[in-house]
Amino acid sequence: MRSTDASIPKCAPRAGEPFRRTLDAGGAPGPSYQRMTAHGAGRRRSAWPFEHLLCSVRLQQGGYPLAMLGLPTIVGEGVVLRALRPTDARALLAVFGDHRVTRMMAIRTLEDESGAVSLIHEIQSLARAGTLLQWGVVLPATDEPIGTVTLASIDRNNRRAELGVGLAHAYWGQGLATKAARTLLGHAFRTMLLHRLEADVDATNGAALRLLENLGFEREGVLRERWLVEGEWRDSVWLGLLAGQWSARRR
Repeated sequence: MRSTDASIPKCAPRAGEPFRRTLDAGGAPGPSYQRMTAHGAGRRRSAWPFEHLLCSVRLQQGGYPLAMLGLPTIVGEGVVLRALRPTDARALLAVFGDHRVTRMMAIRTLEDESGAVSLIHEIQSLARAGTLLQWGVVLPATDEPIGTVTLASIDRNNRRAELGVGLAHAYWGQGLATKAARTLLGHAFRTMLLHRLEADVDATNGAALRLLENLGFEREGVLRERWLVEGEWRDSVWLGLLAGQWSARRR
């Protein structure tokens, strides 16, 4: 899957008790969270709560808004999604320093750890801006990233985003990409209340197309020669999944 990249309202921190940031596999907040609808002075009231997701989901016992904390940690089946840290640079290099991973994503292959550190800083900056949310995919036993999952091109007005998945080559074929993507779908639809997720996939990437279709995505068209990769024009398959379809599959 391709990797792609609204400002978030500022929130003042609140003093409070120790906090948890873990969400369950379906993306539902645990008992430490409550939803609030605190609109800033003069802010136009939104018909949906995404603009308050990072700003207004607060801990029941007080604490800081998620915008101050970073990405929530989401526990899924056999995988955990968490925010990337600069100390993850070596692990991230093992993922995106591998041409077998990056060639299908139309992104530059990392060359060294400093490049991985720069990428992590960029990911953190985009998360603060609210335009791209990218989690590290870790195994519970190691807490070391083996890949990432991403919500990019976030459109708050139309409640949609683009899904991206990238996994280290050593972990291909083990069902981990499916588990990571399924975990993020639950968060996107249940917690963020997105209406639609999209994916832009290289037409020759059969594994990614099967993964998405197994999750319920439907092919919506082919965009001819959309990406120039290593001097070669590549077609994209465009796929979409609606919240209603996702909910129906879970019944």
